[in-house]
Amino acid sequence: MAYIQMALTSSNFCMSAWKAFCLILGNAGRFAVATTLGTIFIWMGKILIICSTVIICYVIITNVSSINDSLSSPYFPCILFALIAYLISSIFLSIFGFSMDVILQSFLVDETLAGEGSYGAHRPKTLDPFAKKPPSRGPNAVKRKCCCC
Repeated sequence: MAYIQMALTSSNFCMSAWKAFCLILGNAGRFAVATTLGTIFIWMGKILIICSTVIICYVIITNVSSINDSLSSPYFPCILFALIAYLISSIFLSIFGFSMDVILQSFLVDETLAGEGSYGAHRPKTLDPFAKKPPSRGPNAVKRKCCCC
């Protein structure tokens, strides 16, 4: 998370780690929901990729006569292909997980940094309903020293 903050705010690693910690602490519910949904989608993606790979492998092994004649059982090659599919799907879907973290942090940093005059200036207008606008005047006005306190 600190590397994402380094890219977003152009600060050093220690300050970025602190900013990421404050951002996660201040938006724990959002991070929990996004992480849970992301984990579910990554798990479903891995299962889908592995199952489709094994099914295609089994169909090819049983229907191609030259392969079917040289093998006594199609199960070992299917297990081997399942392991390879798991490794490849884990690598590719880790990119999805990382991009999910980047998008969420970018949205929350924009929401945190947006002041009274520049509320939502760096995000599309379609995301405005999802942002929390801090009160800018009155007794409930938010005066923050950093991203969470």
